[in-house]
Amino acid sequence: MPFQDGPYKFHGLPGLIVKLEDRTKTHQFELIGVSKFTPYPENPSELILKNNVIEINQKQYKKLFLENRNDPSKVLRQAVANGAIIQVTDSNGNNISTAEMIKNKEQSAKTNNLKDNNLIELDLLH
Repeated sequence: MPFQDGPYKFHGLPGLIVKLEDRTKTHQFELIGVSKFTPYPENPSELILKNNVIEINQKQYKKLFLENRNDPSKVLRQAVANGAIIQVTDSNGNNISTAEMIKNKEQSAKTNNLKDNNLIELDLLH
C-alpha cells in the first residue's frame, strides 16, 4: 500500500505497517481497523508555559530520561530552591503545599514506573 504510516516511531517506512513485533514478542503492534480521523476541537489551556525549545541529542535525552525516572521531582525542587512560587489546587479548589505536590509526584512516578516496566526503548535504561 502506498502509505508511509505505522505505529509508534515506525511511520515513514515504505508502505503501511500492518503488523510489527520485537524478537521476544513483548511488544506487538497490529492494525485492526482503518477509520477517518476526526481531530478534537482545540481547547485553550489555563496553563501557559513560556519556555524556549532546547534541542538535545540522544545522549542528552537518555541522561534526562534516567534522571527524571529516578528523581521525578528534581525540577520542582530546583525551581522552588531558585525562588519559584508554585500554586496548585486539587479538584475541590484546595491549595496543595509544595511538599505535598512533590510527594504526590514521586508516588505517582513510582507507580507509573512499576506499571511501565517493559519499555520498548531498552537502551534508555542502561
